[in-house]
Amino acid sequence: MSIYAPRSRLRRRTIICRGLALLLTASICYFLLVSPTQVQASPVGRSSLKSQGGHAEEREARDSREGPAEAATPAAKRRTEPVQVTLEESKARTPSSSPATAAPTAEIKTASVDKHSKDDDAAFAKALQHGIDLLPTGLALKGLLSPIDETGVQLLRGLGDRVRVFAKAFAAWEAIHTTNVGEILREDGIIKRIRGLSKTKAEVRDLVKGYDALRSYIGSSEARLFPGTMAMYGNHMTLHRSFAGRGIVLTAGNDHVPYLLTGITTFRRLGCDLPIEVMYLGDNDISADLRDELEKLPGVITRDLKKMVNDVGWELAGWAAKPWAILMSSFREALFIDADALFLTSPTALFDSPQYTKTGALFFLDRNISPESKRGWLRTIIPPPYSAQVKSSRLWTGESGHQQESGVVLVDKWKHFVPLLLCARLNGQDRDSDSDKGKQGVYDMVYGDKETFWLSWELAGDVEYSFHQGGAGVMGRLNGTEEIDMEGKVKQVSLTEAAEAHKGKNITVCAPQLLHLDTDGRPLWFNGWISKDKNERSGNVDISAFQVFLEEPEYRVANGENNMWEIHEANVCCLTAPKFSTFTKEEKEVLQMILDTAKSVDWS
Repeated sequence: MSIYAPRSRLRRRTIICRGLALLLTASICYFLLVSPTQVQASPVGRSSLKSQGGHAEEREARDSREGPAEAATPAAKRRTEPVQVTLEESKARTPSSSPATAAPTAEIKTASVDKHSKDDDAAFAKALQHGIDLLPTGLALKGLLSPIDETGVQLLRGLGDRVRVFAKAFAAWEAIHTTNVGEILREDGIIKRIRGLSKTKAEVRDLVKGYDALRSYIGSSEARLFPGTMAMYGNHMTLHRSFAGRGIVLTAGNDHVPYLLTGITTFRRLGCDLPIEVMYLGDNDISADLRDELEKLPGVITRDLKKMVNDVGWELAGWAAKPWAILMSSFREALFIDADALFLTSPTALFDSPQYTKTGALFFLDRNISPESKRGWLRTIIPPPYSAQVKSSRLWTGESGHQQESGVVLVDKWKHFVPLLLCARLNGQDRDSDSDKGKQGVYDMVYGDKETFWLSWELAGDVEYSFHQGGAGVMGRLNGTEEIDMEGKVKQVSLTEAAEAHKGKNITVCAPQLLHLDTDGRPLWFNGWISKDKNERSGNVDISAFQVFLEEPEYRVANGENNMWEIHEANVCCLTAPKFSTFTKEEKEVLQMILDTAKSVDWS
């Protein structure tokens, strides 16, 4: 035997040992480097987790109910669990308890869908079933979702019918997505929430199908009824839940910015510190330079309303922007004020008026002019039964074709969301007539935007609104305090002499300003700027222009006509009443402050 044989066997053994060592090292490295997620996904990993935690059986049972489980990473949990949003402004609270501040930021927190009390489950199931029960079916559903082709009075009546059904379903839809403590459930977590209920398989199936049908109806209806308001938020529940706090909403164009600079400054000097949003319609409406001037004022933000509205097929402009500005502002409680409206006391006081705290919607009456009965028209457009408010309206009684003046509108948008959506629509795609298409617009049936507010409430079946109980009137010079002599010169006559000359007679005051009084009969605010002509230079206006004010007397008819008011050119209106009132020292000081502020801006 060769002497080299033992060496050969030794070499083979050495090679085998080295190979085994390398294999062992590789195995150890593999188990050290493998990820926890891979171990968990493997059968071996599951068994090891079971032995460690003792909860694998529970997870397996839940997985069989809910479908394939995702990797148990934080990201996966965020995808599978519905996010709940705490939004204090979404809770049903009285307007007086709302904070007079800018909109707060919503606090978003993640909540587990696997942990609910029996009460939570019962409330959720009840809200879900209620929503499903409200869902129209068959031909009724087909009719509600059909194209809206009507025009004129048929359009308004059809909208009233559809919106009333939608309003109830929308309220139920929001209730489904809101917990009993005011937290918000995202839509993408509802199905999983349903599966977690203590229900039979058949009951779960029916609830899921019912929820899907309700979701389809809500989505189709809001796209059909209110397409203009979906541009920014995608759906109306998101828009509705975006509101918070109180604030003032203003609209204007380039020519009206001096009015805003005056009005906002006077609001602040009267003690109003509410945040203000100035809504404009693109760069051509208010220039960048003028927006900068407005935003120099404390608490003012300018926002481009054009970017928030879908006005394809029509154009948002002019008066029609008012309800859109209110709706798309960030505030829950929005106080809209016309650019040429001015207050003699802080506008904040309106939030505390009993009528607003009771109803959440406060409107103001227009001049009681031009008798016109529209009772038949109201019966045609408003679905019965008819409310006490509509039966007492001037349009119903025939006193006047003018009920509301929209220079100031105060709305709690959380309470009155759907009527405001409808009001925006009436001032949008349904606003104008088109003779070529045989279309009669809303503005051909009422006088501009102003009547569309309270009528939208009535059409939507929301009778929670009120008109301010203070009177309307006019402010200006008492007729007879200026006389023209033989040479054509103006001769000033003292108020005392003029009053003596009017003793026992009716008194007339002519001015473009429409004055609104508080419930004590004192001046509250007025519309129509501060001069007889908005083109008049600021230097030509002084405090003597506001000598007295008159309040509309109770409605009366002489020879079949309401003769309290006479309308003249340049929107000058003359009111005749049996008595006049003078401004107090404090009121004169406020008027002088307004005039001085306006002159510093120099609007002409």
